[in-house]
Amino acid sequence: MRHASCAALLVVAGLIASSALLVASTIPARAQTLDDQERCASQAEKAFREWERDNKTGPLAGFSKPLSSDYESHFNTKMKKCLILIESTDSVTGTGNTSNSALLMDAFERHVYANYSWVSSQTKKYWEVKPLMCDLISAAQPKKNCADRDEFDAFVAGVWSKYWSEASISSIANLIALITVPVPHRRPG
Repeated sequence: MRHASCAALLVVAGLIASSALLVASTIPARAQTLDDQERCASQAEKAFREWERDNKTGPLAGFSKPLSSDYESHFNTKMKKCLILIESTDSVTGTGNTSNSALLMDAFERHVYANYSWVSSQTKKYWEVKPLMCDLISAAQPKKNCADRDEFDAFVAGVWSKYWSEASISSIANLIALITVPVPHRRPG
């Protein structure tokens, strides 16, 4: 009995010690990741502002009026890439049509990974209108055309989640967060 208690205590002590070593070994990497994420966020904002300026003053500026635009950024620690997803909605000049576009690119190198552009039609329902452009560019495969926004979004989600998962699992806290299931809250009434 006494030996079993000692053995259990040694196992627990070993787990605590190895956990402490794991956490300590991730601190420099985590600090670097936070620095990289901050640099990425700053660069993504700069890339977005440049994109907005080019969108307003470039050769296609007279064809549409910007209604809204926004962006998200994410740093891929494995590939050392800063990704930015830009989405915009414009009013097409003189037609009454609306255009939606999305662009996934590297915020530093401006390498495009995916590009989507769709314009509404006065004579068709929105789901009947095919995109003007839907390009998916993967490092592993040649450029592929996609059929619709769902296919574009699935590609982006795959790239985003692949990069996100590689960056996320860096400490015990993140591992615990991955296995903890949130309990949904119900609203009264």
